[in-house]
Amino acid sequence: MVNQNDIVKVDIDDSFFSKGLEYALISWTSTFNRMGKPNPYSRLQKIILGIIAEKAFEGFLTKNNIDYETNGKTKWYEIDRYDIGIGGFAIDVKANFLDLNSPFIRSKQQNHLFDNKESWFLKCHALVPLDQFNPGKNKR
Repeated sequence: MVNQNDIVKVDIDDSFFSKGLEYALISWTSTFNRMGKPNPYSRLQKIILGIIAEKAFEGFLTKNNIDYETNGKTKWYEIDRYDIGIGGFAIDVKANFLDLNSPFIRSKQQNHLFDNKESWFLKCHALVPLDQFNPGKNKR
């Protein structure tokens, strides 16, 4: 079971955002619209967020001398295989975004929701699409 000590904080470099934006602008029309969002700005935001998470994770691995490979990455117009490989395992990095200025979050902040962020994150749920659990198609 995951506990508070398992949560890792990493710094986000401005270049992560730039790389995410660059990728999003060329790929958003070819990226699978899993959530069926008609708004291109929402789709761009999700793509950028994904790239930021990938870059942050790669930075964490490098900083901690953990060997990894990115052979599963594909061109923006090709079907995605996996983001990062570690020890023979295909990793598909997932990200989430909390708008701390949203009315819902702001109302919770008044109740000291974020006094202990790690504890709060442990109560969060995440949905991972079923197709993301099939690394057998990663063509490694």
